[in-house]
Amino acid sequence: MSEKVAIVFSHIGSFITGFVLAYARCWQLALAMSSILPCIGITGAIMTKFISKYMECVHYSYLLFPNLT
Repeated sequence: MSEKVAIVFSHIGSFITGFVLAYARCWQLALAMSSILPCIGITGAIMTKFISKYMECVHYSYLLFPNLT
C-alpha cells in the first residue's frame, strides 16, 4: 500500500511540475491544453460509474452461481 501512495504522489508532483513549466515557457499553449482537463475528469467519472455498476453485476452473478469459474 505504501508503495502505491508514493507512486501516486510522484505522478501528481510530475503533473503539477509539468504544468508549472508549461505555463512558464508558453502560457497560451498551456492554457489551451488545460482546458481539456475538465473533459478528462468528466470522462473518468463516467467510466468509474459504469465500471462500478459492471462490477456489482459480476459480484451478483458470482453470488447466484458460485461454482462457475
